[in-house]
Amino acid sequence: MRRLLTISAFCVLAACHRELPNDPVKEYTLTGDVVSVDPAHHTAMIKGDKVEGWMDAMTMEYPVKISTDMARLVPGARIRASVYQHQRSLEYWIAKVAVVAPIQVPTDQKAVRHGVSDKKDAGKADPEQKGEPARDH
Repeated sequence: MRRLLTISAFCVLAACHRELPNDPVKEYTLTGDVVSVDPAHHTAMIKGDKVEGWMDAMTMEYPVKISTDMARLVPGARIRASVYQHQRSLEYWIAKVAVVAPIQVPTDQKAVRHGVSDKKDAGKADPEQKGEPARDH
């Protein structure tokens, strides 16, 4: 009896993980900024704009099934992609990834040091960093 129960449970779980027959796939257009990528798990965190007909703007993780699409995903890049979703199982993923704006590097590359607000204060210690109360000058 115990063996029959175990086999039945296994069959139910296996049935839950297979694709549903007649599960149509719908396509949506996603635009957004790549926040991070995880090549090992084939996912990308994307700060997406509103996806018409699917969801409001939000940052979320998207599975990426195609390796060439994964290679195009670079943190900081603005992308456009297709989001595919099975209508019954609700599984979703992105494909057809295109970079629409490359990574933006700030033109002002001056170094900012902690405790120094500008050149006139260069070399002066920040009293708050030493635990001393700040004074008006």
